[in-house]
Amino acid sequence: SQWSGRSMSADDVITSYLSETRRGGMKVREQVRHDLDCAVPNSSQSVDIYWPDCSMESCRAVFVFVHGGMWQACSKTDQGGYLAVPFISRGMIVVAVGYTLAPAGSLQQMVDEVRSALVFIAQKFDRSRLYVAGYSAGAQLVLMAACHKEQPEVTQRALKNIHGLILISGLYDLDPVRKSYVNDALNLTAEDARNFSPAHERESLALLAPYVHALVVITEHDTPEFRRQSMDFLDVLRAQRVQASSVVDVDGEDHFTVVEKLSDDDFVLTKAIFELIQS
Repeated sequence: SQWSGRSMSADDVITSYLSETRRGGMKVREQVRHDLDCAVPNSSQSVDIYWPDCSMESCRAVFVFVHGGMWQACSKTDQGGYLAVPFISRGMIVVAVGYTLAPAGSLQQMVDEVRSALVFIAQKFDRSRLYVAGYSAGAQLVLMAACHKEQPEVTQRALKNIHGLILISGLYDLDPVRKSYVNDALNLTAEDARNFSPAHERESLALLAPYVHALVVITEHDTPEFRRQSMDFLDVLRAQRVQASSVVDVDGEDHFTVVEKLSDDDFVLTKAIFELIQS
């Protein structure tokens, strides 16, 4: 957050993001039909669903959001609901996914929970295409959950309903995370860091190529490490022939404003996601 480019302290930037998204979510829930804490089968976690005015049968797209927070902060309700309106106003269902935060939850548990949620959503809305956005830590979780190599056939079949991945300011190589303060809660070993790094899942990523279009997003004021990882991962996706385009530099935005502004129809990233869904 020290790279935000705003005249605020790092703590104030984070506090502003948390309060803005929480307040925005409360406002959305006053206006929009929703179901909170919908149980996911075979999981201790749940999802929040925000409904458009059209019937479920007529909805052709579901926008799924997996929040960030360095695997140890934020929640699906406080940091998921605020962005619903632009999507439901276009007839999409919006689903915010939760997972058990560290240190209570391990990275394996988080990936399993996100995968279970994606399977549940795909089966519940089996006539709709899924477009899954992961933000920051959520981008890593989305990718590891969507990589279905060695998963049961029913899981593989459900995950093939994912037509788009929107990867927003993500981390795709966890070795630098292992060497940072973030690992105090995660307790990753060198082997863990490699096993949970999407950048090393080349064979699994190649399986996504026939049906997934990936959008890799980075901002002008993201840290050098976030920017490096995003550009490197874009090359990985292209090498595996995953359809990948990149909003490389969302001008003037930082790691937090890039998702805060997803509640705005006219924001460049919101428009890019609409274009992906309509393509």
